[in-house]
Amino acid sequence: MKNDFVISGIETGKLNALVKNIMFQSGINDPIKAVRMVNSGQLRVSKLSRKWKEENGIISFCVTLDNTTGPEWVALFGKRNFHIGENAKSILNSPFRSTGGLKINMAIIKSRSLEKKFVTTREILSEAQRFNLLKPNIETTCLVCDMFSADDIEDMGLSCFIFMHEPVGDSPDILSLNFGNDNSCNLGTCCNDLNSKWGSDFGFVFIAP
Repeated sequence: MKNDFVISGIETGKLNALVKNIMFQSGINDPIKAVRMVNSGQLRVSKLSRKWKEENGIISFCVTLDNTTGPEWVALFGKRNFHIGENAKSILNSPFRSTGGLKINMAIIKSRSLEKKFVTTREILSEAQRFNLLKPNIETTCLVCDMFSADDIEDMGLSCFIFMHEPVGDSPDILSLNFGNDNSCNLGTCCNDLNSKWGSDFGFVFIAP
């Protein structure tokens, strides 16, 4: 008979986190009651609808500016256990102005949409121009980092976001976001070179008109 003890390979800490999430989302303070209500069908687990849509290799979604400053983003990401590189931290700490409440349409070009094993930055920028996409600023970059999880990026079929903003301050590089095998968030930088080559699992972030 097939073994139906399905949690045998799940670490105790992850089971504990699961029950805590159920308690938090349901507002139930008793863990035993929370589990009992899920098992009885009084509480149902449902998959959230996607935060984005995709068409012709372009992922589109919207962010809302909220007046959060660069240093405030560094602090917020720190609380979420982001690993922020020194160069990335320097870029985030650069001054920028925000118009709170303004909604911005965003677009991500998937490198595989160009149907090549490797694509260059020059080709990505040419594709962006074809769709009238604009370079993002640092604030929209932070909002995108805050919006998506490792599972979201995997669901998109991507491994990394490359933010196609203009260089900031003394740094010629641009920001990138990827997740480690342990779902840790890594916010770093990469070379901003027109001839740089990228694999098929990269997503390049722009502002949509």
